[in-house]
Amino acid sequence: SYASAKRRGVTASQDFRSAICSLVGAVHMHNVKAVSEQLVSIHVNRESELAFIAKAIVRQSMLDSSRVEALVELTECLLLAWPLHECPGAFGAISFMPTFHAACRKELWAPERALPPTAQLDPSQQFAKKLIYMRFFGLLAVRGLIHGHAIWIVSQDLLMLGAPETVFPSQNDVECSCELLSVAGSTLR
Repeated sequence: SYASAKRRGVTASQDFRSAICSLVGAVHMHNVKAVSEQLVSIHVNRESELAFIAKAIVRQSMLDSSRVEALVELTECLLLAWPLHECPGAFGAISFMPTFHAACRKELWAPERALPPTAQLDPSQQFAKKLIYMRFFGLLAVRGLIHGHAIWIVSQDLLMLGAPETVFPSQNDVECSCELLSVAGSTLR
């Protein structure tokens, strides 16, 4: 609890962040419902706290490909639990959906930010994380948690469609686009 956190010399914000990271980091397909219930039971006071939860999910999606489906399921549970969330001190209700979408957009083009500043990845590790994120992003579209049009936009950007004819996408970006379209191509109409 936050009271016990203060006794230990930890601020409520640090305790909140630690609890969120611990829960999101522990999610697997067998415990999604329990983790989502625990997350929903945490007292969220500000939009920035919802944003932290969204960012934790997005960043965790790049760390372990075996848990991507569980993180998509967790996202869906939270979107259903928090369609509108009343925050004391906020101007009315806020929604998890636009907060989550904003976190996806921020991380989409800079997945290396998901790592601590001290962690240095070689290009193959960065590519692997981006590939996992494409799978996560695609599964969100398949579940209807993001619009299929977003898949088209991301794929266009990866393939540099509309760029001058002398500019070509990298092999990694082509492979990421292929991964994204193999997962979520059915959402394009």
